[in-house]
Amino acid sequence: GQLMAEMNYENGEWSGTSREYYENGKLMSEGEFKNGTGLEKRYDSSGHLQEEAAFRNQQLDGVMKGYYSDGYTRFEYIFKEGKISGRKYFTPSGKETSWKDLDFKARQFLANNKGKKAVQAAKDAVAEAQKSFGNEDLHTAFSFYVLAQSYAAKGDYKKAADAYQKAVMIWKKQLGDSHFYVGMALNNLAELYVQQGRYQDAAPLYQQSLSIVEKFLDSKPEYAAMSYYNFAE
Repeated sequence: GQLMAEMNYENGEWSGTSREYYENGKLMSEGEFKNGTGLEKRYDSSGHLQEEAAFRNQQLDGVMKGYYSDGYTRFEYIFKEGKISGRKYFTPSGKETSWKDLDFKARQFLANNKGKKAVQAAKDAVAEAQKSFGNEDLHTAFSFYVLAQSYAAKGDYKKAADAYQKAVMIWKKQLGDSHFYVGMALNNLAELYVQQGRYQDAAPLYQQSLSIVEKFLDSKPEYAAMSYYNFAE
């Protein structure tokens, strides 16, 4: 059989060299440990270093770094006995950014039905994404998407529609007209129109969404089923 992983132990603790492999045999991770303490590195399927993390007593303790494919630092987490105590995020050019924290805050407010706070946090995330990554970057598109959801939760459908349209415009430019994210946003935009009684505007958007998500029936059947249901309604 194919070797997928190898790990050495001494007295029940990680010791020596550890390795994990992708199905094609390429290295996924490697580490050097003594008494459960050491450093592990993880790689993507192309061989680029993705993460490296320090362990003590077989749990995260110290610095974990994530990297972009060109080697620039993507994030830094500080762990103490397995618990995170600090974190920083960086743009591909190496500048520190607060976008990730703002995006997380907006999503948390939205999940807890705090629409007003979600809108403000999402606005802040959009502004930070534009400053850190650019107006037409995928980070900005995701923030517009969360902003749209936040407006919709408040019942501000006009502003929600505008934010969805901005997300779609970026996704189409960066990922193509038939990407799953485009279909997802078009479906949600159609839903907004239905809630406003704009059925003629909603119908073609549902059709566009369906034509996209049909391609993802195997990987995302629950979303495809939802789109069929919405169009039927």
